[in-house]
Amino acid sequence: MLMAEKLKKDVLLIAPLKGVITGQAVISLAVVQALEKNEKVFQINTNFESMSTAKKVGKQIKALAQVISKFGRYDRVYLSFKRGWISVICDYIFLLAICTVRPRLIVGHLHGNEIFCHEKQNWIHRIFARNLKMCDQVICLNSYQKAQLETVFGLKNHIIVPNFSSLRVPLPKLETRLSERRRYGGLNVMYFSNLMVEKGIIDFLDVAAVAGDGIQFRVFGKPLKDGTPDAIMIRERLDNLPANTRYFGPVYGDDRLSAYEEIDVILFPSTYATEAQPLVIIEAMSMGIIPIVYDRHYASDIIPPQSDGGFRVKDQALKDIVVLLYRLRDNPEMVNRMRRAAWTDAQKFSCDKFLRTISTIMQSGNS
Repeated sequence: MLMAEKLKKDVLLIAPLKGVITGQAVISLAVVQALEKNEKVFQINTNFESMSTAKKVGKQIKALAQVISKFGRYDRVYLSFKRGWISVICDYIFLLAICTVRPRLIVGHLHGNEIFCHEKQNWIHRIFARNLKMCDQVICLNSYQKAQLETVFGLKNHIIVPNFSSLRVPLPKLETRLSERRRYGGLNVMYFSNLMVEKGIIDFLDVAAVAGDGIQFRVFGKPLKDGTPDAIMIRERLDNLPANTRYFGPVYGDDRLSAYEEIDVILFPSTYATEAQPLVIIEAMSMGIIPIVYDRHYASDIIPPQSDGGFRVKDQALKDIVVLLYRLRDNPEMVNRMRRAAWTDAQKFSCDKFLRTISTIMQSGNS
């Protein structure tokens, strides 16, 4: 039950923390930061990315044992819903175990859109529906997820808490960047994500291959798998880049600031079915970088229809993307205006607001 009185026991947090750096791990670590200011937090790490199925199962069993060992020591639970059918089952078992001790508050945090890709009568879908109903509050990222929770699952106990930019840029430096006059005939465009076909790397390279003079392209990211047909194709493309394109590999942490410094546009042509709210777009916009993305659910709250801070184009509309890049290349005033608009749009994805909202939810049970 949601309760507003002061809660006295500690918080149990089950989320991907240490391990492979993912957007979900970044958000989960921020939740820990928000809660540890006023609470004691029992942390159970479920970051099992890149492990074999057998190892994942073993790690999940160990995590369940940790949950059980903490019985009676917490009365609030934060669970970051994980991805994949194994994780859906494990979350169900976690929640069943947790409900036996009747904590005052269980909060589930939804990140990706995987569950909305399953047919309504699919067994994974049915288990996940039970997971949702065992939570007192469900955190979702955007209006699309909110609508899906209401129409597909009939869920009412949810709240939108968007992702945020973790980049910390001194305001004087940022103001200098936003006020900088762009030169005519020049434009720097980046791809920043895992190197996957679904994430748009091939479409990005196809645009770079036909772009005209003055437009430079930079690729940041790493391949996720070796030896697969897609990985081989991507590797071949990276080994034969056009003169206007450079590959820099993956970039993490504060190194992103220097990577973004000379960038005008982030081209993110992702068709990834479960894309929810890409942190990389929010972070780029917080640096005054103009996003060009496919017009999909993940873009709806980031680049509203009337926004001057970016472009949404139809899937595979590569010619339209090239035309947009030409317009930006040849119109420095447009670039300056849109960079500031992108930064303005990014302000609603505030880290401080995120931390305050999470803290309020977990302390009182109300948003």
